[in-house]
Order: sequence, then C-alpha cells, then structure tokens
Amino acid sequence: KLALAGVFTVVFFGLVIINLYIAERLAPKGRVPGPQDELTERYRALMVNNARKVRLGVAAVLAVIFGYTAYTQWLRWLLFRNGGSFGVKDPLFHTDVSFYMFKLPLLSFVVNWLFFALVVTSLLVLIVHYLNGGIRLQILGRRVTPQVKAHLSLLLALLALLKAADYWLQRYELALGNFDVNLPNGGVLTGTGYTAARAQLPALRLLVLISLAAALLLVFNIFRRGWTLPVLAVGLWGLVALVAGGIYPAFVQRVQVRPSIEAKERKYIGENIVATRQAYQLDAVKKTPFAYEDGLPQKALDANSDVLKNVRLWEPSKVQDTYQRLQGIQNYFQLGDLDVDRYTVKGAPTQTLVSVRELDSNDLPNKSWVSEHLQFTHGYGAVVSPTNAVSSSGDPLFSLNNIPTEGVPELTRPQVYFGEQDQAGFAVVGSKQPEIDFGAKKTTTYAGSGGVQLSSALRRAAFALRFNDSNLILSDRLSSNSRILYNRTITQRAKTLAPFLSFDVDPYSVIVDGKLLWIQDAYTTSADYPFSQYSSPSVGRLDPRSGLNQPLNYVRNSVKVVTDAYDGSVTFYVMDNKDPLIKAYSKAFPHLFTSGTKMPGSVRAHLRYPEDLFKVQADLYGRYQLTDPASFFDGEAGWSIATAPNETPKSSSRNLVNRTDAAGVNTTVTVRNEMEPAYLLLNQPGVKGLGFAMMQPYSPISSANTGERRMTGFLTASSDPGDYGTLRSYQISTTNAPAPASVGAEIDQEDDISRAITQLDNNGSQVTYSNIYVLPINNSLLFVRSMYVQSSDPATRQPEINRVIVANGKRVSYGHDLPSALAALNGLQPPSTTSSTGNGSGSGSSGTTSTTTPSSGTTVPGASGDAGSLTQQALASFTAADAALKAGDLAEFQRLYKEGVALTRRANAAASAGSTTSTTLPQPGGSA
Repeated sequence: KLALAGVFTVVFFGLVIINLYIAERLAPKGRVPGPQDELTERYRALMVNNARKVRLGVAAVLAVIFGYTAYTQWLRWLLFRNGGSFGVKDPLFHTDVSFYMFKLPLLSFVVNWLFFALVVTSLLVLIVHYLNGGIRLQILGRRVTPQVKAHLSLLLALLALLKAADYWLQRYELALGNFDVNLPNGGVLTGTGYTAARAQLPALRLLVLISLAAALLLVFNIFRRGWTLPVLAVGLWGLVALVAGGIYPAFVQRVQVRPSIEAKERKYIGENIVATRQAYQLDAVKKTPFAYEDGLPQKALDANSDVLKNVRLWEPSKVQDTYQRLQGIQNYFQLGDLDVDRYTVKGAPTQTLVSVRELDSNDLPNKSWVSEHLQFTHGYGAVVSPTNAVSSSGDPLFSLNNIPTEGVPELTRPQVYFGEQDQAGFAVVGSKQPEIDFGAKKTTTYAGSGGVQLSSALRRAAFALRFNDSNLILSDRLSSNSRILYNRTITQRAKTLAPFLSFDVDPYSVIVDGKLLWIQDAYTTSADYPFSQYSSPSVGRLDPRSGLNQPLNYVRNSVKVVTDAYDGSVTFYVMDNKDPLIKAYSKAFPHLFTSGTKMPGSVRAHLRYPEDLFKVQADLYGRYQLTDPASFFDGEAGWSIATAPNETPKSSSRNLVNRTDAAGVNTTVTVRNEMEPAYLLLNQPGVKGLGFAMMQPYSPISSANTGERRMTGFLTASSDPGDYGTLRSYQISTTNAPAPASVGAEIDQEDDISRAITQLDNNGSQVTYSNIYVLPINNSLLFVRSMYVQSSDPATRQPEINRVIVANGKRVSYGHDLPSALAALNGLQPPSTTSSTGNGSGSGSSGTTSTTTPSSGTTVPGASGDAGSLTQQALASFTAADAALKAGDLAEFQRLYKEGVALTRRANAAASAGSTTSTTLPQPGGSA
C-alpha cells in the first residue's frame, strides 16, 4: 500500500512540477499593457523570490492528495504481478480470461488516474499562464502566446491519447456488462448482447480512431494560428460520442432486438451459459435421472436402515435453547450455534450436533479487573448429541456432555481460548492468578504458545497504551512468562491474516485427537469473469455477514482455515490447486498457505461442503442446468428452490416484505420462504455407501406458484473424503413427486395431528415444526419432520420432541419416535420396545432408551403406578437431584433431574386420565 501510494505520489508530483516549471519559463518578457495587469503584477511580485517554494508546495500538496488514492489498488497490483493463465478464452476477443481478472482492473485504474491527473495539471497550468500574462482574454489580437499555445496543445493531445486508451479498454469491459433479454421471470444477463456487439463495440472502435485523430490535430495545431482544428476535433468527438455511443445503440435495441429478442440474443445467451457454468463449477455437476415411484415399501426401508438411523429429528435452530439450558452449566458459559457433523459412535457413522461452551464475559460472577482478565479467560468443553437421539424425557441424548467432559468423541484438551464469540477485550494467561475452568476449585494454567509474551516492561507499557489499561503495568499478578491474548475471534484472526479472501458465515468446531479445532471455509472471488452471471439475485438467501454477500461472478472454495481453539494457531490449507486466483495469492504470499495434502486425515474426515457456496450454486443451477439457449430463454424447464413448509401449524409459508420500486414507491409484497439446504447422512442414488452430503430440493419455475406442489429434482454436494466437492443433480422424470411445502400442507390437514395440535397448542404451550427433510430411498422419497412442544414464554422455552411425522407421497403417519412412525406408514405394528437413540449413547440423561408406542407417550424404565405413586417417585428424584447439586456432582444432578421431569410427565398423564390434579415441575436447585 505504501509503495503504491509512494509511486503514484511521485508521478503526480513530477507531472505537476515539470509543467509548472515550463509554464514559468514560458512567461512572456515584454507585454502590451492590459486591463488585467494589476492582478498579474501582484502575482509576479509574489513569485519573484518564492517561485520555487510555491511550485514545490503546490505540487507536493496535490501529489499527496491524489497519490494517496492509489493505496487502495494493492490487491489489483498483486494480481497483476502474480496472476497466471486461466487456459480459457472469452468468445468476443478470444483473450485469456486472466486478462480480465488480473490485468484489466489495474490498467483501467491507471488510465483513468492519469487522465484525471492530466486534467488537474492542465487546469493548474492554464491558471499559471493566465497569471503570467501568457493568456490575455481582455485584449484584441493574439490572446495566447505561441509558446503557451504549444504547451496547452501538447497537454490536450496527451489527454486525447489517454481517452483513446480508455475507449480501447472499454471494449473489453463490454464482456462484463449486462444485456436485457426479457426473461420470463425478469432479470438481465451478464456479457455482451446483440446491441453491445453490433452497436457499442463499433462505436468504441470509432471513438478510439477519433481520439487518436484529435491528438494528431492538437499536435499539428502547434504550427498553425488559431484553435479551429482543435475545436473541430473536439466537436466531432462529442458528436460521435453522442450518436454512436448513445443514440445508435438505443435505436438498435428498440428497432432490431426487441421485436425478435430470442433470435437476436441466442448466440449471446449461449456464451453467458457457458461462462457461468465455468465460473461457478456448474459444468462439473453430474446429472442422474431419478425415476420416482409413489409409496415406500418396507423392504426399501429395511435396505436403508443406515440412513434411517441417522435421520435428523433435531433442528439446530430449534434446539439451541435446550442445549443452553441443559449443558450451559455456568452462567458465564455460552453455547454457540449448533453445527451438523458426523462422528463414529459405537462403530457406525452417526450424524451429530456439536456446540462449544465459550466464555460470555458479560455474565461473570463479578467484574473486577482480575476476574475479567486473569481468572475467567476461556470457555470449557463441547457438547455432542446424535441428531436422531431422544432421551426418555424428550430431550437430546448427549454423546459428549457435562463437566468434566465425558463421552464419545473424547476431548482431552477442553479449554477454549479462541472461538466464534466476539471477544473485544484481552486475557492475560500464565499469570500468578490461577485461571478458572469451572467452579471455584477447578483451575488451570495456560501452557500454549498463543498470544504475545509480556517479557519486558516495554511490552507491558505498549499493551497498556494499546488497550488503555494501566493495570497491565501496575498489576503484581503478571510476570515475564505471562502472555496476552487478543484478536480471539477466529473469523477476525483469519480476515486479519488474509483480507483478500472471503469467508463463510458459519465456522464449525470439530474434535480431533482430543483437541478442539475450528474450521472455516474461505473463498477466492471476483466480479471480473467475462460473460459470467453476477450472483446478486441469489445474495438474498445468504446471511448479510457472509463473505459471498457481494456482487461476484466467480467463486472457488479454495482454502480451508483451521484454527486451534487452545493456542489460536491458524493454518490456511489450499484445497484447490487449479484455481488461478489462489495460485496468484500463494505466489504473492508464499509462507501463508499450506498444501492441502498436508492436512491430517482426522481433520479431512470432518470437512463439510460450505453452505454459502452451495446456496449460490443451487440458485444459479436451477436455470443454468439448461444448456440450450432456446430452452434457457423460455424458462419452462427451469427449476426454482422449493418452497419451505410452514414452521408453525396452519401458518403460511410466505412472508410479507416491504420493497421500494424503481419509482421510489414503498409497497408490500408476498415472498415465499425458500427451503434451506441441509446436511444429511444418506445414500445418494448411484453412489455406493452412506455419505455425508448437502441437499437442496427444487420445484418448477412458476409465476403462478403452482409449481410449488411438486418436486422436479434435487442437488447434492458430497463432503466425504475421496468424493469431496462432487455436485450431483437428480432430475425427477415424473410429475407426481410431492414438494416439501405440499407435504407440509398434508401434515396440517391430517386429522389426528390436527387434533393433537389443538390439545397441545394452548395453556402456555406452543407447537412448532422442524424443517422437512427429504431422503431418497431407492426410487422413492421419504419426508421426515419433527413436531416440538415448548413453552410460549421465551424465557423458559425448551423444545421437546412430541411426535415424529413421516410421509411417502401417498400417506402421512406419525409416532412418538421414528420407528413407530415408519411402522404406521406401512400399516405395521410398532416395535414393542424401540430405541430412540439410533447409534447414540449418553450419560447426560438416564443413559437408557425409552419404551414408546404411537399412543403411549414416553416412560421411565422401572416407573409404574398411578398418579400419586408416580408423583412420589418424581419428588424422590428431585430431592436426590438437589443433594447431588449441593455436592457438586453435576452429572448426577442432571440425570436425577431429567428422571424427575419424565416421572412428572407420566404423573400428569395419569392424572389427566383420572381427572386428578396435575403436578408442577420444580426448578433446578429448588426444594423438591
């Protein structure tokens, strides 16, 4: 940045100082007196002894102001210098794409900057010539001396040459423009359309010639009297620019293109399709037909038992509060968002939800300087539960939980010093003050290499100034071995190290070799890929914080960033060696990146295809699966993202949104909720074995929204080692495959479910749904969703699974767990004892499975009797839970408390059957 600013400052300074020096040298010696002599005489008197100082001062001030703007071009310069070939040529000029991506942006800036610098210099020179008397507007005869005329003519000739260069570069920028093809669902395409190719391009070529001719006329004008030729050249340039650059293209668009737009634009639509598929890697999608069949025979379910054991019953966004209430443990621990991953549990791959306990510095027991910066320095541990596992009380069944951490996977270094939560301040570790893991007795001392060692008084003073905190100098609890940790937010660390990369909005935690690691997806992006469609229409589905929430038309997930939660070390693994952008960055910063081949296999096993990238690709693929320009234009065979089913019973799957039209009028429009893609463990058709993939269902494009009733296909992205990043498209050939929104409507209309909702959705309780997950089972589709019951009070909200609902395109059924629902789907008797834990195991609840039937609800093993005896058993459990809590045995407290909750629900169910008074659940820590 400093080098660029310095170079452009020197260039501007030299340009100004040289021209000011020439202007002073060309000042006329003997002049005919004129009306403006008083002003010029004062100027000459001022400049007699100060000419050099004034010139230097003016040139220096302007140079700093205008040269400083070049520092923003540091990234363009790095790409210009280090960029290589793409091996792909554009269809308009047959130039390698690297010219547009690496050369054109900087060249355009340099030409425009030089033009602006010359304009400023010319105006300054004009003023100086006037003050020196070389230009005299108020006398008869020659008003401009020949020397001044030559000087100004040369400057204007240089401006004409720069304008010619600008027009020359504008030709290439046509490949990055937009052309309107009046698509059925609106929007424009990126690239060179008929009007640009047949009207604007010839006009720019003509303007290049006219600019060059104007430059020659201006040079020739040095030897002639008057300004007739320059005025003629400028007038001709203005006329051609108006007619050829504006009027003629508008005429071509209106008269030639609009009456037969499909025929005229067919060639250019095809070029846009090819470039877009290349830029977003949609040309690598593997297409497979999916011969959908209604119904789902039992033998197909039996053959896909591995998929059914991993069905997602818990929606991450729904169970967030439950995780916090059950596993937050301390007020100063905050469980972050839940990430979907997979681990091996009991020897089988199991889809899991993972969350990390991070430090919430806003909720510490006290706010002293020592507690904030020396004692409470880190979070502690993680929580893992299978996505299909339900405890006897309707809660998640944890595989890894409690403090100290226990379970599968094993976590041997649970301290979390670096994480997702925003940590604006600092922590000092390795001090004389023990750090608190949890509670007053469990402490630790940091043994990592993160942060900066406070090894001298100078360093302590520097950080005291940095954080405006004198305690860093005065505290006697610090030593030369103490280390200060800051910049502890993992995304902030990655962006600081690599500001030229864009980052996914959702980093996720993994447990590898007993350590907690964070994985972030990083992207190389550009908006300069010729003819490729800008992703702006799909940005609406992305989180505003996403690095892809910007206009772009090229993206690669070339880097995986791995950050150690303990020491904060950051490793940038290059996963796509074919990406020319990451090659350029690696060449510019050779010590920043690590080859993806060096990533440990244990980390690679947890890589996920990034959700933000998949959303952008899925949105574009709905239309760009069509490679024939005619089919693309009429849009009849296009796909749109399937509408999401309603999350609350009887509600609409559409939202009212305020939008402002082109005239500035604010209107309220109805917008359908698009279905979010989901990570699933499934058997992808045509792929051998169970795989972890992201899936996006589609419906037909339909302005009348009738297409929302059926599915046309689905797109998957594999996350498994050996198959990572493979995109597969499955096209449903029949028209009877129901869409998720249609299945959601059928669920609402099912009599038994409707009656259950009526009973449950009142008296302080609220019913809500998970998303509908679509699972391909052989040639059929299984739709699964959970129904949760929770308190309507946000302060006590803790969703519990009440029913699991399944559908197969022919019928809807439900049960209190998945095996019961699937049995009912095919008219079979449910298993007498069903495990709701899949492959999960846990110690956070009773550690056992529940006995369920579609109508009996959940039970606690060994619990029996009427409402009174069940209530007594519940009270005994709560009393024992209180005793465990006072003794500090949190694991035993949780087990007994959950057991008491389950017994109380059984007592209430028995009381309802016998018209007796129900039992109220006590709060944790209260007297049973």
